[in-house]
Amino acid sequence: MPNLAGIWSPDLSSEALRRTLRAQLRRIHVPEVPYAEYREITDGLAVGLLDHGILENGPQPVEDCSRQKVSFLDGELYNVPELKRRFSACFGQREMTAPEVCLRLIARHGVEVVKYFNGLFCLVLYNRSSHELTLISDRFGFRPLFYVHRPTAFVFGSELKAVCAGDPDRRTVDDIGTIELFIYGSNFGDRTWLQDYLRLPPATIMTIGPGGVKQHKYWSYPYDETAPTLDQPTYYTAFGSLMGRAVERCLKGSHRIGLFLSGGYDSRSVAVAIPKEHLPLPAFTFDHP
Repeated sequence: MPNLAGIWSPDLSSEALRRTLRAQLRRIHVPEVPYAEYREITDGLAVGLLDHGILENGPQPVEDCSRQKVSFLDGELYNVPELKRRFSACFGQREMTAPEVCLRLIARHGVEVVKYFNGLFCLVLYNRSSHELTLISDRFGFRPLFYVHRPTAFVFGSELKAVCAGDPDRRTVDDIGTIELFIYGSNFGDRTWLQDYLRLPPATIMTIGPGGVKQHKYWSYPYDETAPTLDQPTYYTAFGSLMGRAVERCLKGSHRIGLFLSGGYDSRSVAVAIPKEHLPLPAFTFDHP
């Protein structure tokens, strides 16, 4: 469920930033869904997160020890225990939420440490002293983040309508993006159906600051064409192991787990991979009258 919205604009006053963020969050709010609303409004930046609590990320934003760097995590990190073991020197005995773990690792090892993060997420980092905003997408860009870069503002959000609500300029339809949407059901690359409105690409670190906008990829899919061909039983075993591990990671947390049965082989594969100790488990589907 989309949650995140924000605007970076050194020219706007705190009150103007507050009004803009309020309009953005109002646009993405889903009626009758209870949220905890978290905000960061500082010089040149306003960011808000509507948190329904299911992902158990705790209060946000989180700060580093110097209180100069703050961050929001929109989404979920699956390998927090593995990160704590791998970088044990960074952590004491205190329990830390996933957003705190992310910021602690970035503060100690730099932003490139996100290549070790496994999950579906967008990270928003802000340096209060340098006024630099950093946006980070997960490896596959599963958690959407859209943005538009205007001469006086950089507006972003989990949904296009959140970006529209904070955009100071008029909007124009992108003809090619619209054709892609009608023919293929989705857009290619970072294009959308609105001109100059883009989607943050997968595995991307984008930095916005007084010096402009910069971005680079921190990960790419490691496909080895020279890898040896294996026999079918080996492929089955390897796939089953990876599938089981992925499903197990999604079953953590104190909230009730539900399984969506779409009727396809993907949801049935997930159902088969659920360990017996988690059963019985409620499932749901849909029908057309």
